[in-house]
Amino acid sequence: MDASNISSVTNHDDLSERAALLEQALSGQGELLAGARRAHALLVSTFNAISDAIIVTDAAGRVTQANDAVLRLFNRAPDDVIGDDCHSMLDESQGCPHPRMPEDEGVLEVETLNQARDRALNLRVSRVTDPESGAVGFIHVIRDITRERVIERHLIQAERMSLAGQMISAVAHEVATPLSVVANIAEMLRLDAEPDSRLAADLGKIVTQARRVAEMMRGLLNFVRQAPAQYAPVDLGQIARETLDLMSYELRKARIEAQFEADPATPPVWGDRGQLQQTLLNLLTNAMQAMSDGGRVAVRIGASERRRGEPDAVALVVEDSGPGIAPEALDKIFDFFFTTRASAGGAGLGLAIAKQIVEGHRGRITAENVRGGGARFTVTLPAAFPQHRNTRTEAPASATARK
Repeated sequence: MDASNISSVTNHDDLSERAALLEQALSGQGELLAGARRAHALLVSTFNAISDAIIVTDAAGRVTQANDAVLRLFNRAPDDVIGDDCHSMLDESQGCPHPRMPEDEGVLEVETLNQARDRALNLRVSRVTDPESGAVGFIHVIRDITRERVIERHLIQAERMSLAGQMISAVAHEVATPLSVVANIAEMLRLDAEPDSRLAADLGKIVTQARRVAEMMRGLLNFVRQAPAQYAPVDLGQIARETLDLMSYELRKARIEAQFEADPATPPVWGDRGQLQQTLLNLLTNAMQAMSDGGRVAVRIGASERRRGEPDAVALVVEDSGPGIAPEALDKIFDFFFTTRASAGGAGLGLAIAKQIVEGHRGRITAENVRGGGARFTVTLPAAFPQHRNTRTEAPASATARK
């Protein structure tokens, strides 16, 4: 083999070796690239799995990154907020706090509202510096604390209601006794008056009204008294009359006409009297709050289901002439802490508690809109039967609240 052939073979072997080394290097880089892609995918997945909203901004406050929780808190897709000013997502009167962050402070924590002012937010801002460019930015971690604040307000309201209940109990007791004395004296004086005289008629009015107010006071006293909850046959018609009587002043003040209709053949239901009255009170309060300009509320009671010809269940219907229920709210109307009256102090508890009580009585409650305007709430409860009357079962505990 001459020298030229030997050189050709040597060059070929060298190229093959270099090609093999290059292929090996490229294969290693491919593996590194695949590993980097997997790590990036895991990082993005973790970033979006965090329940708190995370927004990264540059030094000027322009959003550069956002996770998926932004959609839940601000009703905006993460891609839509990129490039926006972080101030545009929060309450205009407060804005984003990052410009107020001192140089030497690690984390700045504030409580603020979203732009729609329907969510309370805990906002934690941290400064971040790019190690290569030295550029400064901010990480905003935003947590929805609306529920916590609603619970706090409800606890404060519950304390006030407890105090009010004690005061009402004392007043009702002090008022009912003298009124009974007045009624009894008027009744004795009427016995001495001429039966058809004006005096007898006036004394009769005094007796009737004094006893009516005394009965109202006793009903109010029974309502606020914390008695152990027990099941027994309950006349829903009587509860409805008493509750409407208790709310008569508030209804008149709100310019709301109350209508009541009950089928005399309606059987009693099997339940706890106090909690069923609370359910009706919550429904009436909800109806009253829905009619800020006045209107009409109707309460109807009658048998709803029959078995072998006998009433098996009783329906209590509360219908108002208000604006009705927004379609998007119908599925959430009985959820705890859901309210359309957050700005007016609604806690989102009244209807939720009503549902809890009804379901604890093996009943059901539904909500629907009325054709022509208004909302209708229907409570269906099992009828009481003779075999139940010697049974004592504790009912679920709950507290009065407004939606």
